[in-house]
Amino acid sequence: MDGTSGLATAQDALADGRWADARQGFEAALAEGETAVAHAGLGEATWWLCDFDASVRARERAFVLFRREGESARAGRLAIDLCISYLVNLENVAAALGWLARAERVLDEQDSASLRGWLSLMRGFMSDTPEKAGESFDDAITQGRASGDVDLELVGLGDLGLSLVRAGRVGDGIAMLDEAMAATLGGECHRRDTVVWTSCSMLEACSLCGDLDRARQWCRAADRFMEQFGCPFLNARCRAHYGSVLVRSGDWPAAERELQAALELSQLAGRAPRDEALASLADLRVRQGRVEDARALLALVDDRRLTAMPRATLALVTGDGASAVSLLEDRLALCGDEDVESAPLLALLVQSYLVQGRVERAEQVQTRLQVADHAPGSAAGALCTLTAARLAAARGDVRRAQRLFEEAVDELRRRGAVRDEDLVVLTIGEPLAKPGGTNTMKILSVGDVR
Repeated sequence: MDGTSGLATAQDALADGRWADARQGFEAALAEGETAVAHAGLGEATWWLCDFDASVRARERAFVLFRREGESARAGRLAIDLCISYLVNLENVAAALGWLARAERVLDEQDSASLRGWLSLMRGFMSDTPEKAGESFDDAITQGRASGDVDLELVGLGDLGLSLVRAGRVGDGIAMLDEAMAATLGGECHRRDTVVWTSCSMLEACSLCGDLDRARQWCRAADRFMEQFGCPFLNARCRAHYGSVLVRSGDWPAAERELQAALELSQLAGRAPRDEALASLADLRVRQGRVEDARALLALVDDRRLTAMPRATLALVTGDGASAVSLLEDRLALCGDEDVESAPLLALLVQSYLVQGRVERAEQVQTRLQVADHAPGSAAGALCTLTAARLAAARGDVRRAQRLFEEAVDELRRRGAVRDEDLVVLTIGEPLAKPGGTNTMKILSVGDVR
């Protein structure tokens, strides 16, 4: 087989999503003679095979060769791919910034609305403020539509949607993510990695706001893609989010597999994605009642922001309500009560005060949780109802407590967070403290209301 036909065979395998065959074919073609196209194809195939070091090496060489051949547009897009891989897959910010600068240099040589949009997208992704990120994502979407680059438009919609969810505008953000996912899985995109980026944005947003049923529905919608091309969650952090969704929705065997896969992917990256995978795995161990295993995993996590919830729960398990309060208050000081991440922290803080018998302090925290409940589309409403049930029980109003408890659990189930019941209903033992400090109320297991 000559080099030309071998390259064509490799490109056919790449188009079909036969990544191993494509890798073998491109390597064989390169043995016959070096070309930019073969290096670029090898970079894509090895990326899908999660061999990120090999991918960046191949794409770097392809970039050099395309520049020599005067193919500025293809070189610029490769520079963006390299920026993304270094940032997202390898957690190398310095290299990512370097490749972003090279993409800007290419733009100076050949102005392109599409490349300009991808540069805006990456600036938004690397921005240090939500406001700047939002402006950059808006510009990326505009440039994508102006240039006809549907992939840019859809990735921009996903990134902007996630940014809005993080800022507490859950309804607006989720609507954008739904649109991006529908268009991507519906076949509008030209690049398969668009499925990766929009899916990861969707998963993180759903995890943040507690809309796990939506995450499950979109994952089901992606089943056909997964069957043909493999799991789109190639980013260690995204894989950890997927595992977290499975933990909270009750599919613990699958969660175990995904979190272990996230740990394997994180070996090539920096500490941050490894910390997220370890924290999610520790969360699973807490829910499984494997206290010492959870404690050992948490000891490996450097970023304490990720471990506030499982550490606080472990403290409650061992009867240390004061430590639970301290952990949760410290974490809340970093994110603010109106942040979309604050609701589960506040709900557990209410529980921590009640376990100590400090009902008035718990009621003050409940007021803070009601503010967090202003974000439509989040799970804060169910958590707020649940903590209201706990407070009613602590005050001795058992009938009201039982009614509110059932409403909260129904809402959690509707959202797909069937295992969030375990944490918020207290896996810890005797749950609700009365004003006198005695733990006499017993509405502690989901089974009590089923």
